[in-house]
Amino acid sequence: TGWVYESKWQCCRAAISIASQYSEQACTIAGGRPDPFAGQAQRGDCSSQWTQDADGNLLYRCSGQAAVWCDQ
Repeated sequence: TGWVYESKWQCCRAAISIASQYSEQACTIAGGRPDPFAGQAQRGDCSSQWTQDADGNLLYRCSGQAAVWCDQ
């Protein structure tokens, strides 16, 4: 993600969701059928950085990793 005024949890959730979408696209391009995660739960890894703006508000930037099952 870019720098966002969200909680670390929200930032990581968005980053893992983006990574999951990339994994699904890669599966489809390879000729498979992606089997995304069941329900609303997001699974994956996230790393984050934080900074503060001039008013002291926190901003987070997150990077996620996720993989979906790819049925061939």
